[in-house]
Amino acid sequence: MLILNFYKLKKPCKVLVVQALVLQWLVRFMLWVLPFSFIKKRFIKGEAPTRKRSKVPLKSVMWGVRVTSRYIVSSTCLTRGLTGHIMARWYHYPTTLRIGVGKFEGEFEAHAWLEYEGEVVLGMAQKEYVELLNLGQELSE
Repeated sequence: MLILNFYKLKKPCKVLVVQALVLQWLVRFMLWVLPFSFIKKRFIKGEAPTRKRSKVPLKSVMWGVRVTSRYIVSSTCLTRGLTGHIMARWYHYPTTLRIGVGKFEGEFEAHAWLEYEGEVVLGMAQKEYVELLNLGQELSE
């Protein structure tokens, strides 16, 4: 079924799906074997995206991340957030990855989400989290 649906996609969507699938698998693997500080230094920091306009809408990039996350073992909100952040930068969208925590019904929870221009574009939360980490464009300035 997956291959049939992939075949029906137009070429730009196929490219997004392949990019998201491969990158998300790599991010998941890195989160298993590398310290987060290494990942943050190598893949989140760096030059800010140029302001040139991308032909690919950010909504399509995030769609690719959401669709492919179903096929990644142990895909978490952090995996999706890092993948979305990296891909958004590839397509010249300066996003901000936020990581927060909360205690709900006596249970500790952590959540990661991605914002662009102050709006959540990936990982919408139904609960309010206390932000612990904000990994965005300001890191590269």
